[in-house]
Amino acid sequence: MSKISQDARHVFNRFVHLANRDTLHDLDWERYYEFILACHLVREKLTDEDVRAALTPLFSQHYVDKLVTVYGHGRDLLQIAMPVLRRRRINGYHWLRGTDARDYWHS
Repeated sequence: MSKISQDARHVFNRFVHLANRDTLHDLDWERYYEFILACHLVREKLTDEDVRAALTPLFSQHYVDKLVTVYGHGRDLLQIAMPVLRRRRINGYHWLRGTDARDYWHS
């Protein structure tokens, strides 16, 4: 876990300490997504292997594999989504209310 910066470590620790390690529940996943977002926002340079090393002593191999995959996909999605959202000057998700999301991407 030493490769996780202090900024992201707080969010990681919150996820780990509150997670049901036998069966991850919705709130556990939400906290993990917050960790992924925190890593993105502080420009954390963690590789999948860094995340795997931090998770391995704490979770079963099944969950480690899942969490590492989700981490990679989450970081990839944020790399694509954040610039689009900035270009559109969108704050939050209020832009979706009352519209068809397909209209947004084609406008």
